[in-house]
Order: sequence, then C-alpha cells, then structure tokens
Amino acid sequence: MRHSAQLALASMSSSQPLEEALRIRFTKQLLAFRDDDSLEEWSFPPTLASNERKWVHHLAKELGLESKSSGKGSERFIKVTRRKDQDKGARRFELLRELPLSTNVRVLMDNYFSSFPVQPEEMEALYAAAAAKALARSVGESKTLDADSGNQLLEPPPQPRRSRRRNRWAATNPQVLDSRMMSYSLAQQRREENAQFDAQMQARARLPAWEYRQVVADLVASNQVVMVSGGTGCGKSTQVPQFLLDDPRIGPSCNMVVTQPRRISAIGVAERVAEERLESIGNIIGYAVRMDVATTEATQVTFMTP
Repeated sequence: MRHSAQLALASMSSSQPLEEALRIRFTKQLLAFRDDDSLEEWSFPPTLASNERKWVHHLAKELGLESKSSGKGSERFIKVTRRKDQDKGARRFELLRELPLSTNVRVLMDNYFSSFPVQPEEMEALYAAAAAKALARSVGESKTLDADSGNQLLEPPPQPRRSRRRNRWAATNPQVLDSRMMSYSLAQQRREENAQFDAQMQARARLPAWEYRQVVADLVASNQVVMVSGGTGCGKSTQVPQFLLDDPRIGPSCNMVVTQPRRISAIGVAERVAEERLESIGNIIGYAVRMDVATTEATQVTFMTP
C-alpha cells in the first residue's frame, strides 16, 4: 500500500502543471546562459521536482541547448550545455539574414530607443512570452518522454500544420489570387452599398491619418520596409491597415499582423476596425490572443499580442 501511494504521488508530481513564475525564472536563466559566451555550462540543483526537471529539459531543447540529468534519487541534477554543432540550433539567431535599413531609418531607430529604452517590465513580458511559447509546444506534442523516469505522458495529438512551402505556393498561385481578387471586389461592393458606408467614411476622414492614406499606400507598394510614426490615437493601428486593404494594388493579396500590448487591446481594436468596415469580426478582420482566436481562411488583418 505504501509503495502504491508513493507511485501515485510521483505520477501526480510529474504531470502537475508548472507555475508561470517558475517557467519565467527558468527561461531567464537559460536565456542568460545561452547569450553569455563566457559560461560553458549551467547546472540546476537536485532540489527540482520531476515536473520542473521535465520542463527544463524541454525548454533547453527549444532554445537550442543540450541538457542531461545525472545522479540518482535525491542527488539527481541537470546540466545544460551548448550544442557542439551550433549551426543546428544553439545559436540559430546568428543565422538570421540581416535586414537592410537605410541610414535615415537607423538614425530614427537609434533616436527612438534612446528616448524610450526597453523597460524591465517589457523584458519580463518577453521572458513570459518565451516561456508560454515553450509551454504551448510541449502541450502540443502527442507523447512527451520524461527524461528522468522514462514514462510516457499521453497527451492529445498535435493538429496538422501546413508546410511553409505550401503556404508560400498558395499565396502566389494565380488561381488563388484570382479568387481573392473576386472576393475582394465583392466585399468592397457590399461595403459601398451599405447604408452606413458614407457615415463611416466621414468619421474616418476626421482622423489625422486620413490625409496620408495615399502616401502610405504608395510607400508600401514600392518599398519592402516602411516605418510609420505618429502620436497616440492618430490611427496607426486602426487606419493604416484599412488604407492598405482599400488600395486595389495591395488589398486583394495582402496579409497583415498588427500587434497590441495587451489582450483587451487586440480584441477591442479588431472589433472597432471590423465595425468601421461594416463586417463581423472573424472575417477579413480577426484577432488571435492567448486562449482566444477569431480568424478564418478569409482573414487578412489579424490583431494579436506579442
């Protein structure tokens, strides 16, 4: 009976969800180790519970690091090291292509970050986002192997994902573009025939961003990178995406992502833009936040949190 109770407690410990504070702390530690070339390894003490060790193993894998458990029983600990072949993950960010920026853009960015440096709470949000991403991937695995006990934890199978190659092909397929062009024309026609269309357009025309709609569309149509700056409430998040949707050169084939700092902001702004376009949320305008998604295959503008 005592042996069965011990097994039950061990099973509960291994499957118990990890607190967000611990996930963020482990993420901070491993990110700091990954980015510090002076450190050769990082060890976690034997005081970690089995579910905490399991999380550290998974997080290390997500960050391109190697982890190994050593010792037995109460002396079991985790040692994290960098992969020998860094091209396969340990420093994947070093393989990213450099984004070419003009001198003027670099100066603007330097001035911006000098005036508005990254705040500690923003870094906390980034750590939390990294931890949440790792958690989402761990939950999405159909079977997770516990590196400490060897037990397999049964979880729902992952949803099928379309490959990037297929998505990229679909975005440039002439038949797909023709279909979207037809849908785009019909949607624009329905908006213009709506009894509230004139009133909505008059309300939008009173916003500061309205007079720049053609300039913004022309710049986006002829440049790979465009920076738009403006004061709070000028219409950067609500109007610029609509300028691009309404432009016949850009609208039919574009897909846009607009980030908002908080969940309530993403949902609220998405609903406002959908209302201005006289449509229901989840069609051309949608949102995707934690635990809540309102998008369809027709969605072209998605508001989301980082």
